[in-house]
Amino acid sequence: MADSGFLVSQVEGRHRYYSLVPDAWRPLFLVHARPPLWIAWPVLFAALEQVWAFIEAPERPGQSPLAQASALRRILHDGVADGLARGGPSAVLQGWERQAGESLLPYFVGELRALIDAVHRLG
Repeated sequence: MADSGFLVSQVEGRHRYYSLVPDAWRPLFLVHARPPLWIAWPVLFAALEQVWAFIEAPERPGQSPLAQASALRRILHDGVADGLARGGPSAVLQGWERQAGESLLPYFVGELRALIDAVHRLG
């Protein structure tokens, strides 16, 4: 294996340790010369499930936009914003705390669209 140029081996006592040669593997995996994006799927799906529950709540259609924004702010504060940011492939919801009143709703929709588009582009 070491003769392939993709691995190097090192002997310590009676043990042989193998490791990857980064410069040999990088062209194989990094087609566009950028590292792969990490998605923490369980974290992302848990946050998206909470968003879905928020959207589908039976009281949501009858609420005023200000009440909807208040409820959205509550779930974002309770961990959804952190889950979307940690789980997703791109930085989302960086300034949600600065959105005043009803302005949180269109901001959140835009950020959620950007997140879904980023996941979709990953294939």
